[in-house]
Amino acid sequence: MLVFPPAYRNYEFVPKKEKIDELWKVLAINDLPIVSFPTNYSLPDSLFYDTAYHLTYEGVILRTNKLITDLDSLGIISH
Repeated sequence: MLVFPPAYRNYEFVPKKEKIDELWKVLAINDLPIVSFPTNYSLPDSLFYDTAYHLTYEGVILRTNKLITDLDSLGIISH
């Protein structure tokens, strides 16, 4: 199991950053395999469609590339 942060809308991430960071610290303390940090997945509001969970096509491509980069840094993806 690997732990990745969700995609966050910038306007929602910024005011909640302190709480999000606290949660991520708790996950790390409990030795969960954290691959990346929430700040890496804070995306422009324009990349979300109608809710915080629905990315536009461009948002999906950007998040997918971030996931690939993070997995690649672990040596999980072979080229």
